[in-house]
Amino acid sequence: MTRRHRLAVIGVGVLGLLALPGSAAFARPPGPPPRTVFEGPLPRAQCGPGSSPETGLQGQVPRADRESGRSSQGYSCNLDLVGRYGPSDGFEGAEWQMTWYDHCAYYDTRYLGTQQRRGTVVVDVSDPARPRYSTNLTTGAMIDPWESLKVNEARGLLAGVFVADAQGAAFFDVYDVKGDCAHPKLLASVPVNGLGHEGGWAPDGKTYYGTGINSLVTAIDVADPAAPKPITAFSVPSAIHGLGVSDDGRRLYLAHMNPDVATSFVDGRANSTAGNGLGIHDVSEIQSRQPRPQVRLVGTALWTDGQAGQHAIPFTSGGHPYVVFVDELSQGGARIIDIADERRPRVLTKLKTEIQMPENLDTANRDTRRPPKENNGLIPGTFGYDAHYCSIDRPVDPTIVACSEFQSGLRVFDIRDVRHPREIAYFNPGGDGRVLPGSFGGTYAGYTSAQPRIIPERGEIWFTDQDRGFYAVRFANGVWPFVP
Repeated sequence: MTRRHRLAVIGVGVLGLLALPGSAAFARPPGPPPRTVFEGPLPRAQCGPGSSPETGLQGQVPRADRESGRSSQGYSCNLDLVGRYGPSDGFEGAEWQMTWYDHCAYYDTRYLGTQQRRGTVVVDVSDPARPRYSTNLTTGAMIDPWESLKVNEARGLLAGVFVADAQGAAFFDVYDVKGDCAHPKLLASVPVNGLGHEGGWAPDGKTYYGTGINSLVTAIDVADPAAPKPITAFSVPSAIHGLGVSDDGRRLYLAHMNPDVATSFVDGRANSTAGNGLGIHDVSEIQSRQPRPQVRLVGTALWTDGQAGQHAIPFTSGGHPYVVFVDELSQGGARIIDIADERRPRVLTKLKTEIQMPENLDTANRDTRRPPKENNGLIPGTFGYDAHYCSIDRPVDPTIVACSEFQSGLRVFDIRDVRHPREIAYFNPGGDGRVLPGSFGGTYAGYTSAQPRIIPERGEIWFTDQDRGFYAVRFANGVWPFVP
């Protein structure tokens, strides 16, 4: 650890972060009561030949399977393994995020881990059946970009902020991956005022937003990727996590968290404080590079059946605007939100599996909380059968959403009818309780956290499991792509 990184870590601890001093919950906006919401669970996938189905509830790795060793074999439904970069190939563990460009994948590893290949690992997937290590990036931010590791495909730029295993001073790195994705070229590594935990690009690739859990957002001008510079930093109500940006770059869809999020670690139950959910923010003045830009909160959709908003993906279906929003704690799960009325966005559909339903919380806790064998990984009491990152197959009229859901593995849902989604496939790598040196896992189920990549032209998905490796899987039994 270098001196500058040690300084960035000072005072940053998980419990200190989760106290979130100074954060204030949103007030629920006035308006008519919400219309009927589909609460879940989703209809189960119908598993075809070659599947190795789950043995319990939808999304569950039962305690009996964990104790017998069955869970180490994993579970699959309508997804076949194409290739894997695993421990026998040199995989030493991953952490929270994966991104990609062309035939390459990039995933980060634990900052305070003991892995030999540190920082951000580059995997060459030019042959999906034989993914292989290419190089690793260890500059200021890439040594631990946590959840901020993102590619802007329009410009072929890889970027992230330094996080330091929780939240760190925002060193910001930019790499060119368009020239040779397997050997990214460093364009800039600069300190930026602010704190880093998550982040993401505006679609045009000229603005990167870094977020700190403590409610601070830093907008960075990357018009010249060799000389990035801060535009502004602003605070928003409540604590924040990840984000999405509208196609025109004028709206920021922020994931807000409850100020009392630490209470969910006790038993995984949600709290009644309504500070968690989607915040829509007008960032038009940042996008147009106005001097002294101002940011305005437009509207919120808040709920109490979850604790920590994670990120948002804007899309349109049938010409109507929505976001897929992920809530990462207290079984909050993923959900579809109608944003046609920006002042009063409303939850339409919850993409919850059976094990994520409130009536199954005690069962979920009995499965995943078995100290000293396991307690939801190396951050005790956190991620059981929770959703974390999702992807859609296209931003206009998407047909599926694929979600990494920790101990439930990779889940795939049909969202052609946003009011009546259903599950069509899943792939859970399983686990044997072993934690790799660059991982936060160590469960007897999967520990699948990073954003998956959907490749429609090949019917393929890439994803990482923190202890089992990088996976390329392909749809089977004709479940997707859908026949018109």
